[in-house]
Parts: sequence; structure tokens; C-alpha cells
Amino acid sequence: MRSDLLMPIYTKGGDGGVTGLPTGKRLSKADGLFETLGSLDQTNAAIGLAVSHLGKQAEIIKQLVGVQAALFNVGAFLADPSHQKKQLAPLTDLTIKMEELIDRWEKETGPVAHFLIPGGAPASASLQLARAISRSSERNYHRLADDNRSPEISQFLNRLSDFLFQAARVVNFRLDLSEDQWPLGTK
Repeated sequence: MRSDLLMPIYTKGGDGGVTGLPTGKRLSKADGLFETLGSLDQTNAAIGLAVSHLGKQAEIIKQLVGVQAALFNVGAFLADPSHQKKQLAPLTDLTIKMEELIDRWEKETGPVAHFLIPGGAPASASLQLARAISRSSERNYHRLADDNRSPEISQFLNRLSDFLFQAARVVNFRLDLSEDQWPLGTK
């Protein structure tokens, strides 16, 4: 393994409450950029949890792993917008793919007429958790200054929560698990 490619686990550089960006700029850990990067990381980790529960559902796993890679690309762009624009180009295609899957899965599961209470299979509940966290990521992203935002990221993050919601539904549907609706007992 090449030592010049190794990343240290800790640097002690952030012990005073500031941390660095790839550009060399140092910001407070309370800066909105780090709030956004942190919530993207939480979204990614929650998706990873869901993937760990999906077993042999290869189609969904493949799509989720692609989303995880895209979340890293979004974070890389936000950390250094001047050098990462090329990483945003695939987001448009991924957003379109997510829309196609949302539509296809809705045909499989049927439309939603009520709010659904997250639950069912562990994979589905994990996807619902990832959905809720992704909505925080989107809100944090839109708090950033306009020069840190792009239409590709806005569309991707807006569609992501819908995609995770529908993925959770299709997991339960394929396992023949019912969806609890709110208010409870609603048909």
C-alpha cells in the first residue's frame, strides 16, 4: 500500500473547533457547510444500514449503492466547488433513473392515499430512516449560500427522499407485509 495515499484517522487539527477543506480553507465546525456535509454523511450511513438488511434484493441494492456514491460526489463538490463540477454531471441521469424507479415501483405497490407509519421489514424501516435523514440533508443544503448550490444537487436531493420512500414501500410489498396507515385503521 502506498503511504502517500493513506489518510490519517486523526490529525488533531480540529481540536479547537475548526476544520479544513480540500481547498485549505479552515472553517468553524459549526459552519452550515459542515452541517450539510454531516447530514449527507448521515444519509449515506443510513442507506448503508438499509443495504445491510436487504439480503438478495440486488436491484434495490445496486441503485442504493449508486446513490451512496452520488452522495460522496455531492459532498466533494460542496467541499471544493471549483474542482468538482464534473462530478455533478451524472446526478441528472441518476435523478431521472430514480424517477423511473419511483414510477415503476408505484405501479407495483399501488398509489398512496394516506400517510404511512414507517415499519415493516428492517430494510424498509431503515429506508424510511434514510428518507427522513435525507430530508434534513436537503434542508441543510438549501441553507447554504447560492454560490454553493447547483440545480443538479437540488433536484437530486429533492427526489432522493421520494426514491427512498418508494423503495421502502416496494420492499414491504415484495415481502407481503402490510403498510400501517395514519390515522391507524384507515383503509
